[in-house]
Amino acid sequence: MSSWVITILAYVPFFKVSTRSHKAIDLASKVIYTKAFVESKYKMLKNLTLRQGLEGYYRANPQFSQNQDLQVGSIKVPWQDLQRHDMMHIVTGYSTDVEQEMRLLGFLLTAITWRRPWYYYAQSFGVFLEFLFSAIRGQSVGDKFGKHNYSPQQICRVYWEGVAQGLRVTKKINAYIDTKTVMNRELRSLRREYGIENAGAWD
Repeated sequence: MSSWVITILAYVPFFKVSTRSHKAIDLASKVIYTKAFVESKYKMLKNLTLRQGLEGYYRANPQFSQNQDLQVGSIKVPWQDLQRHDMMHIVTGYSTDVEQEMRLLGFLLTAITWRRPWYYYAQSFGVFLEFLFSAIRGQSVGDKFGKHNYSPQQICRVYWEGVAQGLRVTKKINAYIDTKTVMNRELRSLRREYGIENAGAWD
């Protein structure tokens, strides 16, 4: 057998080992990178501020108006109150689908101070009754995820789950809270202060 054939055969095992080694190193690198990415992501979510949470909320819901009042029939809802509502989505972790929105309305009924703008009560009871009557009539209700059919029992259940959670807070939320004073606070700190359970939609 010629010397160059012997040389090639001698190197074949090396190439096989080398290839396996490279694959192992490559796999290890990916694992380390993935672990570091997950840990970084977890740390970022763990330290998420209300401001960062709201930024993600508005990115997920670009149809929501910002920095402007909202006219609902004859009622003009100030931007500050709209922002407080959005803020509570982030702090409670409730999403904007129908069920979660109903839970939030129930939560706000009992979690915030009783001294509040009158239309807070109108919104909580009004939307609940509107959805309830739609369910009784067998009509579907829609959100950005599509149309849904709910039974009256489902509407009542999710609303009262929110009411019950609101009754469990350890500190009532000021209905007139200045959002600027809490924008840079971490969500976990706010939840700990008020005793709010995180439903997990935003972090």
